[in-house]
Amino acid sequence: TQASNTAKFPLASISKVFTAIAILQLVDENALSLNDSVCKFFPNLPPSWEKIKIRHLITHTSGIALSGGEAAHRKEYLNTLGSRPLNFEPGERMEYNNPAYILLGWIIEKQRSEPLREVFGERIFRPLEMNDTSIPEESFVDYIQGYTEKKNELSQVERKLDFQTMGGTAGVVSTVEDLSKFAEALCQGKLLSPKSYSEFFQPHLLNSNKPAGTASCWRIEKGYASRVYQKNGNISSHSSWLAIDPKEKSYLIILSNKGGIKFDDTSRQFFNSH
Repeated sequence: TQASNTAKFPLASISKVFTAIAILQLVDENALSLNDSVCKFFPNLPPSWEKIKIRHLITHTSGIALSGGEAAHRKEYLNTLGSRPLNFEPGERMEYNNPAYILLGWIIEKQRSEPLREVFGERIFRPLEMNDTSIPEESFVDYIQGYTEKKNELSQVERKLDFQTMGGTAGVVSTVEDLSKFAEALCQGKLLSPKSYSEFFQPHLLNSNKPAGTASCWRIEKGYASRVYQKNGNISSHSSWLAIDPKEKSYLIILSNKGGIKFDDTSRQFFNSH
């Protein structure tokens, strides 16, 4: 069944879009640089991390380990991440990375001296009147019921999501209506300076000068030449999709309460028709 445009869904990894924007807003304010080393913010990390820049974290080219324990315990999480060798030299290749966006969320909190949920609220959600969007408290369960499918049978997923811990990587809950407000404002250049807006949609190049297939948080399906920038989210009980053509200022939003759905074909059909 089709939910209303104000039904709340966990956005999962679409949350990374807001994290990347908050980072670029701080760049606009000269509070940090994309070329800052991650060790500037977490000085106890090993010397091998010195080459990892904020730019690498945003574009999934950092090389850090893909998991690092329980992010709710920040010191232990950092110690675990730091104790593992890098998977590759920063900028050598692209490898989708959730811990990178947890770190970016913490960097934002360090720079603003307030929780990420407040930063997003002050800078994005409240100015755009996204009244049903937030990083909720851990006990929050007021989102549409999620389902998973096994052997062609649907079953409800009974669990509470720890939105605070997921923070910058997957902690946001929103609606189709609110995401439409966000996409409109983004396309109209209301959230970033012209320089940072260009950076936000600039295809990233690896150390070899080959396309990474990313631009900030976005996946670019066809590498350097694509006009459509995509971000999907997926947890066991929900799937989400946000795709934007910044030149045409068109966008596609899909929120589903069933996990594991891929919307690539739907997205291609939508943008090929525009």
